[in-house]
Amino acid sequence: MRIRRLSFTFVITLLSAMGLARAQAPTPVTSADFARSASEHFTAQLQAARTAQNRSKDAKVRQFASQLASHYESAGRSLSQICEELNLDVLPQPGGAPSTAGAAAPTPRSFDRVYTLEVSQHLAKAETAFDAAIQSPKVDPKLKDFARNELGAIREYRQMAAPLARSEAVQGGR
Repeated sequence: MRIRRLSFTFVITLLSAMGLARAQAPTPVTSADFARSASEHFTAQLQAARTAQNRSKDAKVRQFASQLASHYESAGRSLSQICEELNLDVLPQPGGAPSTAGAAAPTPRSFDRVYTLEVSQHLAKAETAFDAAIQSPKVDPKLKDFARNELGAIREYRQMAAPLARSEAVQGGR
């Protein structure tokens, strides 16, 4: 009986440590949470793209940054319009989603390397956030439609960013 009790205790302890004993679903995202997060993402990435347009020495990185900037301006306007219709406040919160956009990079080549890596990471986070909004029962259908449309663009930009980041990483190693 003592062995069985220890085994049971061991299994429960192990499962708890792994987070399986109390598997909790993440708290569903609300419309306001998603709108604020998306707005912060667009603002930070628009600033980063504009910085890249000015600081990058690689024509492909500048072209990619230009495409992103144009897209984020348009997406930000669309999001603002939906939020007005839904009466949602989307003012960024203090400490929102800053982007360093390679600001600390001392050379143009290292700027390109840092920027392409950061944009890839931010797009991956955005993909997760937009997917969570689509799945959440607490997000308004208009925002879900917006998130679905944007998710396609985010995935497309991630596919475009990956080879740029790899190319910059290879060139940076030389």
